[in-house]
Amino acid sequence: MEGNTPTLIPDWSAILSDVKAIVEIVAIIVGGIWVYYKFIRQREDHALIDFSVDIVFHARKDDYWIVELVACLENKGKVQHRVHDFTFELSSLDRGDKVELKAEFGDQVYFPNLISKGSFLPASAKYFFNEPGLKNRYSHIARVPVKSELVIMHSNFKYIDGKHFHTAEVTKAVPPIDLSQK
Repeated sequence: MEGNTPTLIPDWSAILSDVKAIVEIVAIIVGGIWVYYKFIRQREDHALIDFSVDIVFHARKDDYWIVELVACLENKGKVQHRVHDFTFELSSLDRGDKVELKAEFGDQVYFPNLISKGSFLPASAKYFFNEPGLKNRYSHIARVPVKSELVIMHSNFKYIDGKHFHTAEVTKAVPPIDLSQK
């Protein structure tokens, strides 16, 4: 039998085409898992802002305490965030005021005396941005009457997307008058 025996030569182009298709499918699956993990599970595209406020009593002058209202924003996330309407409100509970709870504040103590209300941003600023890894500090100088016993500051800002906001507050005792006279 001396005839021609067929030899099996693999069709490499077809095999490589199949391997390429499999690699592309695997890459799409891996990419989808990565997107899910980074942006849905870990929410890396969402705000991760540490927001705190403080009231610092500096000195007593005439019948007032000179105070610094401080707001700190630290972007612990991985994307820049733009915010606007960065406001504060400082109120007091003065000597002689009744200690009342208000349902509109979740049955918390009501501070009836508005001392100062404003913005940490200049009027000309439409928004500000907070870069990843940076801590920004904002302040406003105000005065608190010495007749005040306790003060509370509420602060908030809105994200530029218009859907989300962030709030913080702090309550402080006003230093006694006798300790302030040096």
